[in-house]
Amino acid sequence: MNKVIFQIGLLAFFVSTVVFGTEGHPLIGILSRAFVVFIGVIISLGGIVAVGLLLAGQEKPQQKEEPRAPVKPAQPIS
Repeated sequence: MNKVIFQIGLLAFFVSTVVFGTEGHPLIGILSRAFVVFIGVIISLGGIVAVGLLLAGQEKPQQKEEPRAPVKPAQPIS
């Protein structure tokens, strides 16, 4: 899971470097903004995974079954 999150973060980093590079920013500005995007994506995905695991780990409370009346067997058709 960590590899997937990291690879998505790297994808966001490189895509943002291309986007910021086409806007004509200086190189250090491009890299710093892309790094901020990378960190934001990593933290966001980590939070989403953590919440998903937290919700998946919670057990649903079992409902008490009410006693049912006995069911009579069906009469054969003659």
